[in-house]
Amino acid sequence: MWGGASHQLLRCRGCETVFYKIESWHSEDWDVKFDPESGQDEMFYPKTVSVYPPPEPKSEKPDWTWDLHRKDSVLSQVVHEMYVAKAANLNVLTAIGMRIAFDRATFLLGVDESLDLNRKIEKLVDDGRLGKIEAEHMQVAVNAGNAAAHRGWSPNDEDLAVLLHVLEQFLRRSFFDAPIGQIGAAIPPRPKKKKGT
Repeated sequence: MWGGASHQLLRCRGCETVFYKIESWHSEDWDVKFDPESGQDEMFYPKTVSVYPPPEPKSEKPDWTWDLHRKDSVLSQVVHEMYVAKAANLNVLTAIGMRIAFDRATFLLGVDESLDLNRKIEKLVDDGRLGKIEAEHMQVAVNAGNAAAHRGWSPNDEDLAVLLHVLEQFLRRSFFDAPIGQIGAAIPPRPKKKKGT
């Protein structure tokens, strides 16, 4: 057996972060690729590349979530950890985080903490914070979180993206969008018709 490794200290020319890069290979890890010039298959030793510290995964957090701490530090922390779990492909933990974020949001909106999650959704409908279709969607998202927490259910990436969208819309509308009534009050009224026209 034989192998080798190359070590490099590098610095990003943009952010100037210094990182350590290792490229390693060994005789027991080999593969074959076709060489179009010779027309033959040739054996080669693929390199394993490691970087320390590892690059941070690209965040999928919507921009408005960075301001959640101004509304509530607990909700902000839950949402942050939910997206960290999402970036790490931890779908069960992401779904559980969604359920906790919804529960915290309802508390902040004045919904009785002693109600179960289904009754909390009904209360949001009664208060005019959720429409019928939105409530049905939220019911699915909350049930997904319950199934992840209590039955180990793991949504696939596509389903998780849909569930996250439901929660994001609810949180953004509840904590950041101007109430529609305020916008309506600011719209100038239609001018009255003159008599005789």
